[in-house]
Amino acid sequence: MKSTVNTFISEQRVLLDRLERFAQEPGYSQLLQVIKEQIADDAEPWLCEWLISSAYGLGARPIDVVTEPAGIEQLVAHLRRVLSGTGA
Repeated sequence: MKSTVNTFISEQRVLLDRLERFAQEPGYSQLLQVIKEQIADDAEPWLCEWLISSAYGLGARPIDVVTEPAGIEQLVAHLRRVLSGTGA
């Protein structure tokens, strides 16, 4: 039987593998550009962390939303609201 720690590590590896694949797609660059407009330093680490964490207002992890129809557009709009301080 898998321990809780092993289960957690396995789940994180899956998320990081998905993030690594997504980072090669145009949608990743599009999201990164939105963040760079607002955050001068460390935009990419912020984006990576945000993509694999639960996001308030989305009801899902952003990495899960990218595969939905119009998912990138939904995330761009969400990011702009969050980064401008107008809420999710």
